[in-house]
Amino acid sequence: MKTIRTLALALGFLVLGNQVAPAQDIAPAADEQTEAPVKKSRKKKKKAKAAAVPAALKKVKRVSGRVNQKALLYIYLQSASWCGPCKKAMPEIVEIYKEMRKDKRAEIVLVGWDNTPEEVKAYIESYKCKMPAVSKDARNVDKLPGFAVAGGIPDAIMVDANGNVIKKGYPTYIIPTWKAEVERLEKAAKEAEAAEAEKTEATEE
Repeated sequence: MKTIRTLALALGFLVLGNQVAPAQDIAPAADEQTEAPVKKSRKKKKKAKAAAVPAALKKVKRVSGRVNQKALLYIYLQSASWCGPCKKAMPEIVEIYKEMRKDKRAEIVLVGWDNTPEEVKAYIESYKCKMPAVSKDARNVDKLPGFAVAGGIPDAIMVDANGNVIKKGYPTYIIPTWKAEVERLEKAAKEAEAAEAEKTEATEE
């Protein structure tokens, strides 16, 4: 019996000696330590500066409509409800304006010669048109780039987004040419961009 007990105790110590000690947390070596993620600085993108015409139009109180702030070409249409030739030209202009609104590259701003802002609003709304309209006597109208009070109405002044006058004259002669003028402006912009890129590339070399 003593021999059996001795063997059992010896076997028990042997089993206990072979048991694996519980795992311990080991700190990683200095060269294995992971670095804290570096936060990337988020630089705020500067908003593109608005062109002169849309920027100036923001300072003029409108009686109707919203101005397309991203147009390449603007037309100041001087007209009034009491002017016979003006009313005769308006239906054609309104139809052209519908196409212009879909295209989004050009904008017409009615500068109304009626006696009050309310009359200017009633005039443009009578054609069920969303064309932006301002009164001729509204504050800052005279500061619109490229604008000048006409000697008689109807009258149209076509300018680029910075107020450079492209052409002016009778509305039904001027306004229908808007698409060709927009395409000319786009072509000129691409050529200028290509020339600038070529100049930059040459400087870097």
